[in-house]
Amino acid sequence: MEVRLAVAEATCAGQTHLTRTIRALEAEYREKLLDRYGDAVATHQRMNLDALARAEKITGSAA
Repeated sequence: MEVRLAVAEATCAGQTHLTRTIRALEAEYREKLLDRYGDAVATHQRMNLDALARAEKITGSAA
């Protein structure tokens, strides 16, 4: 079920040009946001990677 939902979402995003819009907005605002919130973004990414590593140890597999 989750795979079908992910495929449907990706298909929809591609057909509605959502991906292109997101990339354009990200390019426009990324630098401004990183200047202001760079430390918080780095902390968030580090915490996500640490959590993923712990989950892989617990489950014995990569997601």
